[in-house]
Amino acid sequence: MIYYVLGTALIDGSEGVTWDKVCKTGLGLEQTLTNRAFKLSVEKEAFRNATVDTLIGLTDVIQKLDLNLEAIIKKVEKQHKELDPVWNVKISTNEGDMDVLKYMQDFSWEDSKFPRSKTLPELVRLLQEKINHLDNDIKKQITDYTDTRSALAALNKKQEGGLVTRDLTELFINKGLAEDSFPSSRLMVTLVAVVGKNQVKQWVSGYEKLVAFVVPRSSQFLDITDKDGNQLWTVTLFRSSAEEFINKARSQLKVYVREVEYNLEAYEEEKRKQGELTEKIQVIESDLKKNCEIVYSALFESMMHLKVLRGHIESVLRWGVPPKYLSLIHICRCRRYAVCRSRWSPYH
Repeated sequence: MIYYVLGTALIDGSEGVTWDKVCKTGLGLEQTLTNRAFKLSVEKEAFRNATVDTLIGLTDVIQKLDLNLEAIIKKVEKQHKELDPVWNVKISTNEGDMDVLKYMQDFSWEDSKFPRSKTLPELVRLLQEKINHLDNDIKKQITDYTDTRSALAALNKKQEGGLVTRDLTELFINKGLAEDSFPSSRLMVTLVAVVGKNQVKQWVSGYEKLVAFVVPRSSQFLDITDKDGNQLWTVTLFRSSAEEFINKARSQLKVYVREVEYNLEAYEEEKRKQGELTEKIQVIESDLKKNCEIVYSALFESMMHLKVLRGHIESVLRWGVPPKYLSLIHICRCRRYAVCRSRWSPYH
């Protein structure tokens, strides 16, 4: 569904005649859920007058602000729906929480927040400042949430990825393998090879021939296999030949060989960080969800005031002062947009 805020000149000086002419004849409304309209209660005389030059200058400013505000609202809505797909949107008012349609139907200008005693440029500036404040507030929180989630995803990937990329320490611990299970010295080094399930025979028969300084029969299966059937094997050789061995294993046997990184302290530190980030992101998600609801409500409230103000400015520019126009909201399906647009043209 799409909601359009419209302003149309009074016909015969009467809102009733205008309503009948525009809505029933012009828009062809059946007042159904998918094609209906209702009047907006706007005390037009409460707005202060402005010069034509001021009004023309404000139209550009307010149009850009309107587009920017809609983008911000969509961003907040998208973020909340990622956290809660079944979100029931509510707008907070002095009379309590309302759904969007009820809020628009009962809309009245809130002078306590946007006093019409101010000039029109001051009102636009006040709305702009509030929108920017809300945007910066939620943007900072979304960034914090995104950064925390990315940090946690990076740690999870390191602990839960494939054998080629993940930290192997946890797998070694689970198999009871200590650091001395991978002997290394200034001259010798033990590497681990990620061998595909269809490459085991090729590995066993070929690894000793890759370079000259491989310890014969040093390759052992560690009884570690991932979900794709890849296996972990060790191999011991002279450290000086390690780089050549790694390159030839990849090019000739299609086997990825990596150095052993067995650091129990670093592993325990990462697990601690992982736990902290998991707890932190749960708190952030809860706070972000609540703040999205608060900010969305405030932004929607600002948007309604902005659209009413924009309608007033453009109506005064088109039909002059004193302001005599009818404000209404038209609701229609997206696919009816072209039809609705053509019907609006003579009136708005």
